[in-house]
Amino acid sequence: MASVSTMYIAVKIHGRSVDGSDEYSRKPGLLNLFVQLSQNRFSAETIEKMELAILSTLDWKINPPTIAQFISELFELYPSNMPTILRERARKLADISIGCLLYTSDAADELDGVDL
Repeated sequence: MASVSTMYIAVKIHGRSVDGSDEYSRKPGLLNLFVQLSQNRFSAETIEKMELAILSTLDWKINPPTIAQFISELFELYPSNMPTILRERARKLADISIGCLLYTSDAADELDGVDL
């Protein structure tokens, strides 16, 4: 039961359809798919109750997409002929910004004058 519900949670958060769109995880039939995958051992209501129990136990602290995933998905919205260098620079800037957030205020003082 827990494995079916955790897979359901994962697909809702990170799932993609075969065509690459994120509509798959938003379709109402997704829950019914998991009922079928469980060979009808678990009802939709039971899966949702377990989902709520799992998320409540975790205090709803689940991993959202990473910055790299976000940027990749963001660039999928742009024309396919976008220069590769632009994509690479955006990823690099995102990595730098995340790295900067990890520094303490003391470490930030040591970075004065460093060209990022």
